[in-house]
Amino acid sequence: MKTILITPRNVAELNMIMDAIQRIGMDTCILSEDEKEDIITALMMREAERNEGMAIADKLNK
Repeated sequence: MKTILITPRNVAELNMIMDAIQRIGMDTCILSEDEKEDIITALMMREAERNEGMAIADKLNK
């Protein structure tokens, strides 16, 4: 299943979104700052690996 990340602008929006999601019977999870940093780091590493792979392929094709 896919995941949706929502970043509310303030606490009131956070509470409104959390209430709405819980009312329709879905689970919610609030990420800590460390968890958000881990996700960003993983995405950056994936991008670096992709760029490195493309650079190696370019060198091989020359």
